[in-house]
Amino acid sequence: MGSCLSSRFSATSQNEGALNADRLVSALAGKQLDEDYLGRSSLLLDTFEMPQGFNHLTGKLSVVRNKYTSADALDIGDAYRMLSTGYLEMEHGYVRCKDGTYYIACYTDFGEDVSGEMFDWWFCQCENTEKYRWWHPNDHKSGTWNDEFFAVMPHERAPGHYVGHTHKVVEAIGGNVKTLEICFLPPAKRFDVARFELAQVSACLVARIYVREYGLIDSNLIAVGHLVHMVRKNEQGKYELRSRFWLGDVYMEETESNCLSAKCANCCGNTRCYRNFKLSDRLAEGLWRHCAEEMSCLREFLPSFYIREAARHATLPSTAATNDNASSSLLPSSQPQQSSGLFFGIL
Repeated sequence: MGSCLSSRFSATSQNEGALNADRLVSALAGKQLDEDYLGRSSLLLDTFEMPQGFNHLTGKLSVVRNKYTSADALDIGDAYRMLSTGYLEMEHGYVRCKDGTYYIACYTDFGEDVSGEMFDWWFCQCENTEKYRWWHPNDHKSGTWNDEFFAVMPHERAPGHYVGHTHKVVEAIGGNVKTLEICFLPPAKRFDVARFELAQVSACLVARIYVREYGLIDSNLIAVGHLVHMVRKNEQGKYELRSRFWLGDVYMEETESNCLSAKCANCCGNTRCYRNFKLSDRLAEGLWRHCAEEMSCLREFLPSFYIREAARHATLPSTAATNDNASSSLLPSSQPQQSSGLFFGIL
């Protein structure tokens, strides 16, 4: 047992300088305990190898990194192309666009383990820091939602409950801790939802990414990016998650109190010069890797958690898609959060 523990934690000890308690229960048992979701994710990350590319012929991840140019990036206005048959020019990688923004694509093979309904259900259930850390024990620091999200009990939340609500998270991306507010929007904002059935899409999450900028008197929300998570069945009948991020599209809503700063942010923040200065390959690669890791963790524990909760409440959540309707304000709450520490935090 001593040698087993030593080898299992050698990488962790070198990186963190101490035994990680999150892994202790599973390590002592000599296996991954089914309901030790934090331990299961931690052990997966210990041996995780980042896929470097995507083979368009086989529809599989590859160890060979693809070479991309800005011409391969999908414009946010063309997101509807994700409903096309087959695969787009970039399915797994990142590239800086000509305007200085970054486009990041991450592919996760869910196989038969995680369906679109389960993926949607997870976002309705990931309501606190404990569950948020299951998703990525190393990078996820804290997570909660705006107050209105909790008006419905977890087992009573309909599919798409998160739409119109804001996920408030603190997480490490590329080695830097970021404080973000992720505002979920109706999928119809980007897609023709009537095409989902034909395209075999069983889950689609659309969101705007915000950071909070603190001034001397008050704070302001600044939108800095977009995201899409889409789950569909492929030709083999397996589930695949296609995640997309667009970083560098800055917008601050103008009010009487922030008129000058908002104009400055909206003007300067969207210049190529500013984007080239604030956005880096390290950030883009960090987000790319973070997404791959957290979605791999999700595949590891979600089926067990989903079945456990279904048995506990003697029913599975309804699979009727309702996430094209918002249930509350589409803007993040105005309550102050931890400072990002950087102007336009994620940037």
